[in-house]
Amino acid sequence: MSKRIANLNLPYLNTSSNDSDMYPAYQFELRLYVPPKNDEDNALQSALLDVNGIPNQYQEISRPRHVFRIGVSQFNCFFIWQAEQKNVTLFPMYPTMNGGVSRPKRRFKAIPLNSYGRDVRKSCQLAIRSLYALGYDVGVVDIGVFPVKPRYRVLRLSDVIPNAVQRDLENIIQKQYAEFNTASNSVLGADLEFVLRHKSGSFVLASNYLSKLGKVGYDAIWLPKQKEKHPIAELRPQPHSDPLMLFQNIYSCLQMANHKINRSDLSWLAGGHPLKGFPIGGHIHFSQIPLTSRFIRALDNYLTLPLFLMESPASLTRRSKYGFLGDVREQFHGGFEYRTPPSWLVRPRVAKGILSLSKVLTLDYKNLIWMPTLNKDVQFSFYKGKKEEVYSIVELIWNELRQCCPSYANYQKELDQFYELIESGYEWNEFDDIRRWWQIGPS
Repeated sequence: MSKRIANLNLPYLNTSSNDSDMYPAYQFELRLYVPPKNDEDNALQSALLDVNGIPNQYQEISRPRHVFRIGVSQFNCFFIWQAEQKNVTLFPMYPTMNGGVSRPKRRFKAIPLNSYGRDVRKSCQLAIRSLYALGYDVGVVDIGVFPVKPRYRVLRLSDVIPNAVQRDLENIIQKQYAEFNTASNSVLGADLEFVLRHKSGSFVLASNYLSKLGKVGYDAIWLPKQKEKHPIAELRPQPHSDPLMLFQNIYSCLQMANHKINRSDLSWLAGGHPLKGFPIGGHIHFSQIPLTSRFIRALDNYLTLPLFLMESPASLTRRSKYGFLGDVREQFHGGFEYRTPPSWLVRPRVAKGILSLSKVLTLDYKNLIWMPTLNKDVQFSFYKGKKEEVYSIVELIWNELRQCCPSYANYQKELDQFYELIESGYEWNEFDDIRRWWQIGPS
């Protein structure tokens, strides 16, 4: 037996079908997936998944090897069931366009939530990402695992759960509510990537100068068929609760890198994609703050959208495989990293702004009610690089930051200077040597 989640009268769930891009101030709210009502809605849903780089297949052209049905609440899964041919517990029905239910399609068996197989892990990640991209927090996603690329594809989304997991959903919502209302003093960290280019125009391997581990090292990515050759350098500064102290730690890492590399004929390049085929990022680490979709949406809107206006055309080419909205990875040692931004090492003023924004959002994100990326048109503009359609939005959200975030005053100098770059029309050059801006050079 199964039920629609909307009929369970669970607290904190927004079951409305409207497309509001507003949240209630300082209140915990989860948005329940609303199935498409017609072919037009269905096409829009598929288009949103496409623009987010999420493979989806609603008509089964080829048969998947496995099908997983996954219940999602924010960045957690509360059940995983796997389709099988044997006569086991029947996971029941798919919702239909007219609000009824269809006949059973597959038989499913429950598998443990702590299953660590690659197919299960990748399917859960895609299920979470799919609901987030569509603007929802709670729902059920079918993921197909195929023998050919793309191996993991969204087959179907619904708002129906089996009766057997209702208590699991209730428990996870209560847990997330408690976490939302827990005070936290966040600690920030980062890993920041850059590449090396010779004055002749050829790129130089970071692994020629740096070791794998340490505060300054090379990223694990290697050249095709050459696992010992690593082109990307990475800074791993000591985390800190004060964003300006973290900035100083980043500067210390740059000085350390300068000592190790010590080549005047090499340029250090940051941004998003200065080396074709090797996109780079500026991942921001958060600990001592719960991972919630509302916080990540605040980062998408109040950090990534302003940064987007500074990106070069080359930087934009890293999407949507990299740099997509809501790109988050939980860390085994605790906390999580936000992976959407490109490498913001381009200028110290940009770095200070990003770090200060990150801290302000950890403190005051619950006060922010407008999330423009919940609007499909804003998402399309972001992914297609249409800055002129986003600029006026950034003007408005920056005013909201100033008015609704008390901690803005703690970093007003850094944030105002960051926003002045946007107002001036600043766009970074991916082939500009960042050492010039950071005032470091060969020893």
